[in-house]
Amino acid sequence: MKKSLVIIFFCFLLLSSFQCSRENASETPKIYVIGLDGADWDIIDPLIKKGELNFFKKLKKESSWARLKTFKPTLSAIIWTSIATGKTMDKHGIGGWFYNKNGKKVPLSNADKKVPSIWEINDSFGNISTVVNWFVTAPPDKIKGIIVSDRFKVAMNQVLRNPDKFKSYINTVYPGKLYSRLYKILKEDFDAKNLRYAKIIQSTNIPDYVEQYKIRYNENFKEVVVLKSWKRFVFYDHITEKTTEYLLNVSEQNLFMTYFRMPDVFMHFGSLFLEEGYLNYINNKIKKEGEIITLEDKKEFEVKYSDVVCPILKHKEKIVEKIYNKAKKEDAYILILSDHGFTLDKKGYDHTGLSKTTPPPDGILMILGPDVAKKEIKASVYDIAPTILYLMNKPIGSKMDGKPLVNAFIFKKNIKYKEYIKKKQVQVESSPELDKKTIEELKSLGYIK
Repeated sequence: MKKSLVIIFFCFLLLSSFQCSRENASETPKIYVIGLDGADWDIIDPLIKKGELNFFKKLKKESSWARLKTFKPTLSAIIWTSIATGKTMDKHGIGGWFYNKNGKKVPLSNADKKVPSIWEINDSFGNISTVVNWFVTAPPDKIKGIIVSDRFKVAMNQVLRNPDKFKSYINTVYPGKLYSRLYKILKEDFDAKNLRYAKIIQSTNIPDYVEQYKIRYNENFKEVVVLKSWKRFVFYDHITEKTTEYLLNVSEQNLFMTYFRMPDVFMHFGSLFLEEGYLNYINNKIKKEGEIITLEDKKEFEVKYSDVVCPILKHKEKIVEKIYNKAKKEDAYILILSDHGFTLDKKGYDHTGLSKTTPPPDGILMILGPDVAKKEIKASVYDIAPTILYLMNKPIGSKMDGKPLVNAFIFKKNIKYKEYIKKKQVQVESSPELDKKTIEELKSLGYIK
């Protein structure tokens, strides 16, 4: 009799536990999405193996993870918009970096989008989102919550050096009242000289690559187009981090999304700091006709290059850990992802401009949170928006090109479908100065000739 009672008691506990899990799965959870442009398992994994990225190791162990499939052209503006909408570039309307107007290149903007982004869909259900620095978010959508557009950091670079321009860029943030608050925080840092290049790299433990280049090559660093803009990109990344940290602590929302341009920017020129003998060897192999870049060549390059990229990724671990700790307390979900990786072929080491036969290099994906299946899964950039909706217990967009990643979780939910239409089209807002800066940056990264 006692044995029967014990069995019944344990069955009750198991049923209760299962029921709690089901109930938790049916609630609308908080979700954090962290974009790390250009992050690549082929660089991260060798560093984990060397004991360098212990927090990334922990995240991968706790997550449902994937080599995130992407598509050509691997241009960030296109892919991050596909991640946010679940749709191809033909559907969402962002098919490149710019359009030509009166002989001038004008960056594509949020006004060019034809479909709603995930934060607009979240808004349609009366929910609140916070979005920081996501590609093609200027001018910002007027939603319940906060949008700090991808042009805010560019604007702050101008305003902090010339306060007379303060009122010119209020429309880079929604709601507008947040602009003054963010400016005040950043100005305090700027006045205290904490937003100077030397201070930033000192606080982040990132090497001074400008000085390293001068010493190693005995040349003007401005001859290297990306390196010429490196200080500006460091400044931008720091502004994004400060903004993310501030909003992480003061805003309330069920969807928080933030995007960082690193490590992508560094990956475009970091190979300059490979060991000299090896760098000469691999460059000769790339240039020499008839030579083939083998799988062994790629693996060797990735292991050696991972050491060069390590300081950038170690720094990124810190902001990821801060978001992770907050999400953990809230029993929230976290999606950490990149739009693409990098690869080595006869055209060099890049993610774009590769040989036609070279597939687009995979990005990364880690999904963490309650009832996540800790295993490798298959996923594509189109699956992110549907998966967020799945976690929110909302219908999946019927015209989305991805699917919810149901195998990432130990629970199963009923899936419904609905067509989502963009209801609030933002108007084009011209800013010649910011347009010019954006085009300059795209040229420095080799996206525009």
